[in-house]
Amino acid sequence: MSAIVVAVSGTGTNVGKTYVASALTAALAQRGPATGVKPYESGHDAELGPDQRDLAAASTTSATALGFALRCFPEPVAPPEAARRAGASVDLAAFIASFQRVRARVSGVLVLELAGGLFSPFDDATCNADVLRALAPEHHVLVAPNRLGVLHDARAAVRASRAEGLTVDALVVTHPPGAGDDASCRSNVRALEGLVQSASIVLRAAPVAEAVVTLGEAWDRGAFRRR
Repeated sequence: MSAIVVAVSGTGTNVGKTYVASALTAALAQRGPATGVKPYESGHDAELGPDQRDLAAASTTSATALGFALRCFPEPVAPPEAARRAGASVDLAAFIASFQRVRARVSGVLVLELAGGLFSPFDDATCNADVLRALAPEHHVLVAPNRLGVLHDARAAVRASRAEGLTVDALVVTHPPGAGDDASCRSNVRALEGLVQSASIVLRAAPVAEAVVTLGEAWDRGAFRRR
């Protein structure tokens, strides 16, 4: 018994990763056991942050119930610095070991969301890409916001991923809540076609329930499958 891991990374911060990870977790929970995991969140003075709570609400079994030690730090900075200011620390080796222990003893799907962008720091010596390389997830989803600049950001993230030995299996283009349309929005998706092997999955500015349906249908037709 071993869970399938779907990693959700982003071209940066505030690009809609939790919206995608929560909706995807909810869609997969309609098809079998599914748990959304965000190990570290910063910027909130609570036991769990809002992203972690959203993922738990979308899951069949919460990450904490499975044995993940989730942390939330008050300062709105990158997790290693937020942890340091809270008198704690973030350690890649410890996280990988604990994640793999849970992964080996549960079934279904683990949807893993890491804080920040794909190359944001995980701890003082590593970045999120290092985490994904160590975990070797079965699926890797890159989230990019539909706005001016996404062509550069998405292409840079995909090319850098390949240079790091990582595969991007699916590109999800979001319209983050509160973001307005700009003149590039209509052409961005067309320009991004072919960046990854599967067609881009486009999410409108809509309640998460609509994204659940869209991502569930994309999962069923194999849009997240590694090729």
